[in-house]
Amino acid sequence: MKTDNAIITPDNVIITPDKMEEAYLKVVKYVFDSLRSKTSDDIDNFALMAIRNDGALMLDYMLKKYNLAIPIGFIDPTSHRDDVYKENRQDLREKESSKLPEGGIDNKHIIMVDSVHETGRTARAAIDTLMDYGRPASVELVVLLERGGHEVPVRPTCSAIKNGHVPLEFEVKLCAENEDHYMALNPR
Repeated sequence: MKTDNAIITPDNVIITPDKMEEAYLKVVKYVFDSLRSKTSDDIDNFALMAIRNDGALMLDYMLKKYNLAIPIGFIDPTSHRDDVYKENRQDLREKESSKLPEGGIDNKHIIMVDSVHETGRTARAAIDTLMDYGRPASVELVVLLERGGHEVPVRPTCSAIKNGHVPLEFEVKLCAENEDHYMALNPR
């Protein structure tokens, strides 16, 4: 199988579909526990926001597999990334593909989801982007894999799998084949 110009073989799959299913169940349980503790089951004050692109794949899978009926949205953090030059940010903001949940985000409890957390820079940019659209009551970050290598003081509230043993010369990619999700290494 091929994904994003890399060949995925059994040798570079680091998290199998069975382990991924366990990780998804942990994330879904966390989402429901958070929903109960923060909103008294008032779904209108709660939303799941996927960080594009792998977070969107993750959120789509969770919605279908677990029949989640929760307001959703998508955050494209590109315009707030610290590796983008300031003069290009306005152009990127006009092209970004963020989509807010119905009713916006003001005073809502937001759980952002992403597949992998490494340096924290993407999560920080996603939070900055989110704040451009309003002022949520709270923001949490939930990830499938926390691989280590933090560079900014942003950490997930829930990490389904913690694995700091992935060599830095590889990126970890969420992959999907039919209904199976798994994670594989791609050379950077």
